[in-house]
Amino acid sequence: MVIFGFAVFQCYGSIACAQDRPTVGVVLSGGGARGAAHVGFLKALEEAGIQVDCIVGSSTGALVGGYYAAGWTPEEMMRVMESREFTNRLKGIHEHSFLFKNDLVSPALFDVRFSGNDRQLRSNLISSLPLDWSLMEELGPAEAFCEEDFDKLLIPFRCVGSDVLAKRDTVFRSGSLVRSVRASISFPFYLPPIWMDGRPIYDGGLYNNVPLDVMRQEFNPDIILVSAIQSAAVEFESDDLISQLEALIVRDQLQLSEASNVWLIEPDLSLGTFDFESMNRAIEVGREFTIKYLKTNDLGVFRSTELLNKWKLERSHFRAALPIFSIDTCFVRGLEPFQQLYAERFLDKGSSNGSAQALKQSLFLLDSDEHIGRIDPRAHWDSGAEKFRVELNVQTERELFLEVGGSVPSNTTGFGYAGIAYNRFSRIPIQVKGALAMGSFHNSGHLGMRLDFHKRLPFAVDIFSTTNQFNYTRSISTFFDDIQPLFLIAEEHERGGVLSTPIGAASILKGSFTSLRTKDQSYSDWLFNPSDTADVEEFRGWVSELQWMHDKRDDVQFPASGGFAQLRIQRFEGQTEAVVRNDDNMGSPDSLQRVHQFFRLRALGEVRQSAWNRRIVFGLRGELCLSDERLRSTYRASLAQAVGFQPMLGSKALFLESFRAYNFIALGTSLDVHLAPNLILKGEVHGFQSFKGIYQAEKGPGLRSDTPTRWMSGVHLISNLPIGPISLGLEYYEKERTPWVFEAHWGYRLFRESARR
Repeated sequence: MVIFGFAVFQCYGSIACAQDRPTVGVVLSGGGARGAAHVGFLKALEEAGIQVDCIVGSSTGALVGGYYAAGWTPEEMMRVMESREFTNRLKGIHEHSFLFKNDLVSPALFDVRFSGNDRQLRSNLISSLPLDWSLMEELGPAEAFCEEDFDKLLIPFRCVGSDVLAKRDTVFRSGSLVRSVRASISFPFYLPPIWMDGRPIYDGGLYNNVPLDVMRQEFNPDIILVSAIQSAAVEFESDDLISQLEALIVRDQLQLSEASNVWLIEPDLSLGTFDFESMNRAIEVGREFTIKYLKTNDLGVFRSTELLNKWKLERSHFRAALPIFSIDTCFVRGLEPFQQLYAERFLDKGSSNGSAQALKQSLFLLDSDEHIGRIDPRAHWDSGAEKFRVELNVQTERELFLEVGGSVPSNTTGFGYAGIAYNRFSRIPIQVKGALAMGSFHNSGHLGMRLDFHKRLPFAVDIFSTTNQFNYTRSISTFFDDIQPLFLIAEEHERGGVLSTPIGAASILKGSFTSLRTKDQSYSDWLFNPSDTADVEEFRGWVSELQWMHDKRDDVQFPASGGFAQLRIQRFEGQTEAVVRNDDNMGSPDSLQRVHQFFRLRALGEVRQSAWNRRIVFGLRGELCLSDERLRSTYRASLAQAVGFQPMLGSKALFLESFRAYNFIALGTSLDVHLAPNLILKGEVHGFQSFKGIYQAEKGPGLRSDTPTRWMSGVHLISNLPIGPISLGLEYYEKERTPWVFEAHWGYRLFRESARR
């Protein structure tokens, strides 16, 4: 079938070439996200009746040119580039993540990985697998059809890479189309290079960002149209590190000299190199600028709508003759035998039926494993089976893993976070991890060890010891206010084990058994004197828990898409011991002991739906808590033990008396408006209804069933930057002592999950 299709394509090609018209060559420069303007440029050429006979591209120009040469239409490229999936692949974000491997949230902002042997740092910022796979899936059929000869593509094609060892550019005219294009877009420190003949090949823009010389040497057409994105001088003034790096190392080297057959088209774009959210604007600017340029210049000599229509028919025949990207076999290289068996267990289901999508999902799940480093996929065409053989070159992840982060607000509730992990990829993979958080509001320490068992039914065993402390003041102080005295110090000490198993890719089932000790020091009177004696209540006991969780959110703090669901069933057994001061504060404190045995059921769910091309996102959230637990010795201790409702960023640092209960239901809604590619206005409102509210009675805490519904609301301006999320928010909490909270915040206000919270 492929041979017959190739013969048909050659027949149509000979008809087009026989036409008497000037040949047109196109040169596409690099430029990162700005290079999306090339798609608009090509669309404008087709609208004007101009047929392209050969293409040379560098960096993003190689990406766009490679797809166009492989028979993709500008409209198809536009649909892909404007999709969330394309943005994610350029950011190294997986479509599928394995919750079984990543179920614990962390306030980390940065991470660094070291090799245990040579102590080397990882050299790239993102995972290249999403991009590598998509190139293989989308360009692999054209590569197989043309037998790795770029002159046999729909449009003869060349792309440029940079040989950093030889300090010169290199031209790709044959071989793997997928790897040639991928090499040409390998921007240093962002994407890993492609190794060819033992040499690392980087972004073509490093030595030849506008490869006009390559067009002349390889094709020398009658007319050369250059779509160039020049921006180094502008971007060098930016504070962005990547933009400054681009300005320092990218060489445009555009020399038109006296050539009369070269037409330079330079769309005016102010986008950043990695401003992928704005590529749709770049496409439109490229189209409009090219249309205007063609109208003001005499280019009618090589316009022919009739010939272009014939060529479009030729393009449709070319695309129809390409093989389907169907997989025959998949094999793994680069690992030890027991490591290879571990990896193949991830891939068995995906590679058993020949489905590219099934293998893609399994491969992304493997890539999310903490023991797996870079995965380099390569597809080879098997003409006998008429399917592809996929070869996976897999590297193990570096053994040492450091992460740093925390919460930096405009008040005194911030904390710093640091974690270190050691991964041992043995026959039973092991991870040992320690983490520490410190601040005036939150302090935490954690030690844990995880063992993974990938049998027919995979499962993991976690053993841990965790300590948490939360220091609540009467009101949140800014850095310019006097620090308020602490009215509640809540401590949690946990030791235990967790047995977990995956339920699909995005769900996990966990069973745990935890030794729990809590200690709450508080004052019964809100207007206390710091010299007063605090009431102290301790709980010592055990908590057994069964938990199911499903997580498809794109962000743990400010998600813009996806959903989350969690169900927890807990059994508490233990004893409390309280030391409570007398009412007159004159006698010795009373000591009280009580046995506590109770169940707790908690359910939480949230979902989001986007509209208007993802510019508006509607969200719904619901939470339910049911328990038969009893009140504690004091009002404050009863509230400290109760479950807190904390859906908004500020609520996680507040002790909200009106939003704590043993039994409650809560519903909320949110609206996200995308004002700019990386600027979101988020509004939300939540209602909280306790079934029996906790209140301060004359002789201690009490419960009452006539508690009114309480409301909280907030509005936030959010920007998710590479250095972490930054937000500016105003929140309102009904009937609280400090109802209004204004806060600027950088980082993640996330805490390790505990049996009590």
